[in-house]
Amino acid sequence: MRDEPLPKPVRDPIPKLRDPLPKLRDPIGPLGPGTIQPFSLATPHHAMLGGGLTAADPNGVAYLAQLQQQLLDVEAAVAQARATAAQATADAGRLEDSAASLVSAYEQVLNSLRGDGNT
Repeated sequence: MRDEPLPKPVRDPIPKLRDPLPKLRDPIGPLGPGTIQPFSLATPHHAMLGGGLTAADPNGVAYLAQLQQQLLDVEAAVAQARATAAQATADAGRLEDSAASLVSAYEQVLNSLRGDGNT
């Protein structure tokens, strides 16, 4: 199914005074020196590295190394917390099993006492 009317009109239904001029090209361009690279614009966590200026800056390198160390520390803390949570889950399961066996033993003792008292 076609959306356009048939036959096609010869003239444009929206008149313009003149044809649009071609756009002038930027002499520097988006990949020129000192600009943020397009990939950096798409990924904000890489924007600090755009243009390659911070790689040569000792402060930038030190900051990047500090961030990497903090990231490793946080990942280690998350792994430790997950291990602790897994251990706590296992402990809770064992305690629930113990509680269930104690409840069963308690009910058996109550039933035996009731049986002894009725006879």
